[in-house]
Amino acid sequence: MFIFTGIIVAAGVGILHTIYAKGHLKADLMPVDIAINLMCVLASKVAAQTYSTALPEPIPIFNCTSGSVIPFTWYQLDSHYECLLKYPFENMIWYPYKTPMKNNYYHDRICRLLYHWIPAYCIDALVYIARLKPVNLVKIISKMTKAIGALEYFSTREWSWRTENVSLLYNELSCGDQSLYNFSFRNFEDWSAYFENYCLGAREFAMKSDPITLNACRKKLKKFYIAKQMLNMFLMIIFCVFLSVLWKYAFQ
Repeated sequence: MFIFTGIIVAAGVGILHTIYAKGHLKADLMPVDIAINLMCVLASKVAAQTYSTALPEPIPIFNCTSGSVIPFTWYQLDSHYECLLKYPFENMIWYPYKTPMKNNYYHDRICRLLYHWIPAYCIDALVYIARLKPVNLVKIISKMTKAIGALEYFSTREWSWRTENVSLLYNELSCGDQSLYNFSFRNFEDWSAYFENYCLGAREFAMKSDPITLNACRKKLKKFYIAKQMLNMFLMIIFCVFLSVLWKYAFQ
């Protein structure tokens, strides 16, 4: 989940605008506390189990996954980006992009060029010309692209895992142990609550943003929204002027 957290942070600060993912496929996300609880119970089970040296027993496999219990698609993840607008980061450099998921490979690559690389080179060049403190946005985009590439293998494929052994192991526990080492999704609220807490955690612990600054960050977010709309209007005017000039010279 480390790479995934990096992607959420990159989207929250406003530098991630596109990522290639097959929206209808399962993301198969797993809350880390559930995986840790399962490992704790498995360690106890293996330590207490006795094995016969005469007849080797098959090694049991426990798949800790969510896809077969509460499936969650990449399109659903796209809808939870609203949490980044509800809990904006202090380190924002631009308005977070709401729908970065691209279902088409070429669409994603074109958007990477337009929204990642070209702005990064332009901003770094302007900072260098103005002799301001270096931002090194090109270096940041390069690292982010490598992280996206690592995640892309999983965001464009889907696997099915059997979880019968996990269910049997959970049923073997006492009620007290089930409450203490819960690795079942039976009492899982929903993904909306999970991602809301996830964004708050990423904001506070990954980006070191103070909870007190939340209202100030929301005001900053509104300013970025206005700036984004003004930039879109400016680019639209430039595009219309370009088309009018092209039309003029094409039909002279």
